[in-house]
Amino acid sequence: MVIAESCGVRCSRVMLLLYNTVFCLVGLTVGCVGLWSLSGQGWNILQALVPPAHSVMSGPQSAHPLKQPTSWTPTLQQLAHCLVVVGGAVVVTATLGCWATLTRSTCLLVLYLGLVV
Repeated sequence: MVIAESCGVRCSRVMLLLYNTVFCLVGLTVGCVGLWSLSGQGWNILQALVPPAHSVMSGPQSAHPLKQPTSWTPTLQQLAHCLVVVGGAVVVTATLGCWATLTRSTCLLVLYLGLVV
């Protein structure tokens, strides 16, 4: 038996599918930036995102741009690992949302809602 959908239900399904597709692409991008940074190629980008620790603690006189602190490497590696984990979590959640929308499964939609909220 085929149940007719109203325009609002169809519109909400399409919007949920579009939003989750965008979030999946964003999650892939974030994860790829993290993997790229872990490979050693993206350290310059991460150094631009993370301020040097010594300039925050000791004031503006030590914030010389040519001084490279040696304590940056563990912080940048942790940031790269966090980017990979967050990107993976976003991809898994968005994929679950797309799958739940396409299959019209109430159980999957409730699981997706639980993960999002």
